[in-house]
Amino acid sequence: MISADVNSKLTIVAVGLGAALSVAAAYKFYCASRRSRLNSKQLVKSWKAVGHVSSLHVYPIKSCHGIQVEEAECQNLGLVHKELQDR
Repeated sequence: MISADVNSKLTIVAVGLGAALSVAAAYKFYCASRRSRLNSKQLVKSWKAVGHVSSLHVYPIKSCHGIQVEEAECQNLGLVHKELQDR
């Protein structure tokens, strides 16, 4: 029969080993996801023209008539032209 002292030491070793394996698996997953994000952000080496822009409109109010502009800045929330911001 295994004594209580040896049994508690085996439990501590098993818990430590399980924690170490969990940390190693989480780190491997983190590195893989980071690598895939870096690969997706690589710059395009060449561009291919697929069409042209005939007009550009900013829609500051949803479901209202758009305002035609010559140029606009593209931001996270949409197009911006002077004080106009696309919804």
